[in-house]
Amino acid sequence: MVPDCSIIIPAYNAEATVLAALNSIELNGDWTSRIEVVVVDDGSRDGTLAKLSEYAASNESVIVIRQNNAGVSSARNAGIAKATGRYLFFMDADDTVCRKTLEYMIELADEKSLPLVVANYYEYRPDTKQSVIKECRIPTDTVLDQSYIIHHIFLRFYTGDKVGLSNLWNKLFSREYILKNGLRFDEQMSHGEDWFFCMRYFETITSFIAVSEKVYYYRISGAFDRSKYGRPKIQEFINSYRIQQRLREKYQFCQKDSEEHIIYLGRCANLIVTFLSHHDISAKEKRAFLRYDEVKSVMDSICSLNSDQLAQIQQSRRYQLAFRMIRAGLIKTGIAMIK
Repeated sequence: MVPDCSIIIPAYNAEATVLAALNSIELNGDWTSRIEVVVVDDGSRDGTLAKLSEYAASNESVIVIRQNNAGVSSARNAGIAKATGRYLFFMDADDTVCRKTLEYMIELADEKSLPLVVANYYEYRPDTKQSVIKECRIPTDTVLDQSYIIHHIFLRFYTGDKVGLSNLWNKLFSREYILKNGLRFDEQMSHGEDWFFCMRYFETITSFIAVSEKVYYYRISGAFDRSKYGRPKIQEFINSYRIQQRLREKYQFCQKDSEEHIIYLGRCANLIVTFLSHHDISAKEKRAFLRYDEVKSVMDSICSLNSDQLAQIQQSRRYQLAFRMIRAGLIKTGIAMIK
């Protein structure tokens, strides 16, 4: 019997949280035969594998895969390769799922014959034990077509308004669509791989539905840990630029004089300045970054904005500073002075 849904969980040094994640799925009764859980241990050095093996021994719906440490994208791809369910749902090993909502999403996907169902979620802070509802701001309980995807979803991706869109774990995906379109996670990316995957998935579908229910508790620490992301990578900026420009040209949204395009340039300006001011990146790498056509294009576009265009949008102070630095030529001058 083909499971209704495969839940894919990458796990790395997650012995403290992975059992709570598994227990939240509530593997009991008829639900057990409808669900397949694929946990990929990504070379954990703690007791994660031992706990997973013990759990799987008494739960036939749980499959444990062991691989050498290769990163979360590799682990998710291994999960996709092993999964057999009609739908795929992705979890992190330190989060929990709302089983009833997931069950409802599966039923709704079947009823409407849709390749994607999107739900709201909670952000949970274990230090304060408080949860905050995060809403996707998508019309609920009505089938949304390709026009909505182009003019709303892609526009939000473009301007950086990605709450609920770039997350994996509030979505029920069609495994058939993922396999048919050859979608996988980019194993070269250290972060941002989830929103690349989601954006590409939206390109493959012509309709989807959103629900108001909350399906997930996303666990966040009390403070932002920038070390989790490490040094920014040139190729991630370039890939992001190429994909977003391809979408803009393909679907003809966000023309160069639009407010949304200026918002996008503000985001790019901030990323450029962040990269070029990062202390772990050498002057040689920074000069190489400035030679990319994509970076030159963004900087030229910023420099060509007139005062009326700049006045259209109230950017954050960080974006405004990045704009001013690029427009004043301070970036290129500063890098040129570094030996």
